[in-house]
Amino acid sequence: TTNKKLMKRMKKLNKLQSVIMCLGGLLMAAGAILFITHWDPSPYIYILGSILFVGMQLLQRYEGYNIALRRLRNIYIIGGVLILFAGVLMVFNYQYVYLKWFNYSFYIRNEWVLSLFLGSLLQLYTSFRMPVELDKEAKKR
Repeated sequence: TTNKKLMKRMKKLNKLQSVIMCLGGLLMAAGAILFITHWDPSPYIYILGSILFVGMQLLQRYEGYNIALRRLRNIYIIGGVLILFAGVLMVFNYQYVYLKWFNYSFYIRNEWVLSLFLGSLLQLYTSFRMPVELDKEAKKR
């Protein structure tokens, strides 16, 4: 019963929100993969997917007082922002490098990959650490 009380502190997504989050993840993957083919709408597909994905992540709140879990939640949000920023960089990369408006190819290449990697790394770290901290908090009670 203590674990159920503890899980109430970490807000869960309902089924519709979970489906939206999965759809966002699929759109992000499709947009990133299609970007390789230089298909015009691919950055916008990625951005739509990242908005859906990160938006649903923001709905998962921690309502407790554990400092470690609050810190992990903040890292989780930073990872989401980096994933969104990857979409913005993807649009800039597509417009400036492939349309060659100016000679930005030296400055803007594939920074979106770095932003996506760092955001994903932070998301991965927090997805493994948060359940451990939740279990620690449950054992204290």
